[in-house]
Amino acid sequence: MKTHAHSNYPIPSKLNTILTLSITGVCLSLLIIGSKINLGGSFAFIALLFGLMMIPVYSLLHESEHYILHENKTSNYILGYLLSILFITPKTFYQQCHLGHHRRNRTDFEMFDLHYSHQSRFKRTLYLHIGRLGIQWLLLPFSVIVFILFPKAMTASVFRQDLMTEGMLSGLDKKTLPLIRWESLGVGLFHTALILGLNLVWQNYLIMYLVHGFIWSSQNYVNHAHSERDILHGAHNHKLPGWIQAFYLNFNLHRAHHEHPKVPWIHLEKLIDKNDPNRISYFKAYFRLWKGTKLTTDPPPVSLDQLRNRATYQKPLSLNED
Repeated sequence: MKTHAHSNYPIPSKLNTILTLSITGVCLSLLIIGSKINLGGSFAFIALLFGLMMIPVYSLLHESEHYILHENKTSNYILGYLLSILFITPKTFYQQCHLGHHRRNRTDFEMFDLHYSHQSRFKRTLYLHIGRLGIQWLLLPFSVIVFILFPKAMTASVFRQDLMTEGMLSGLDKKTLPLIRWESLGVGLFHTALILGLNLVWQNYLIMYLVHGFIWSSQNYVNHAHSERDILHGAHNHKLPGWIQAFYLNFNLHRAHHEHPKVPWIHLEKLIDKNDPNRISYFKAYFRLWKGTKLTTDPPPVSLDQLRNRATYQKPLSLNED
């Protein structure tokens, strides 16, 4: 069965398959090499390179979440699951969280860069930076462990005390818990077998993933920070040098993605205004976010039901859509 992208923007299935397999191979090679050498300059270089190479891994995984990594639905899942194993997250769970993000974007559930007048700027900034330092990624392997041992625990109220966590888990489909558990078992068994089978130094292995966790988490919200509070348009099309944008697989063109979630990454540049005076450097936006949260007096975005009535709205893919 074929998945459905925008008819004018076909899915580059062959290219995505080549990228997925080659980048996955490079990352695994770096992980194995880094986990067999002593800590030092060479290890630091390999760990940094591994963390950077995981950026396109996430970009490709992201395509899979929207069913636009491969035109064949089964291939899209298999390639996406391969990427999710490397990323250490259960694919279906992360897909539900991400598609939910398209429904919650810039609402109070996803307002990491702002604070209201009744909120403590210090606490909100601390919350922002804790997430950016790596906690956002650490929650993913944590979810793998929880789904393996206590799959129904993710629906418990203890995980819903925090507004942001409540938003993330609100889209969890209980019917998919058995699948998510099997996916989590596959993730856990793969990394356990890799470490034990190749006699890797688990401390090095962990450090390399922590480096990746920081690199990914510190950038994860840059594309949305300080954008308008609108579910559809609340993102940026940041500027990046051409070769870096190619490496990121156009992930910096994030507003274009949110406005056209069925369009594959390779076509996004066709959908932006390169002369838009409001476009700023991705790196400027990255460092600006480290300054902390800003006060907002803007109301949250309108509800998704209201948004659906706008002629400009493109409904994001739900989990069950082809």
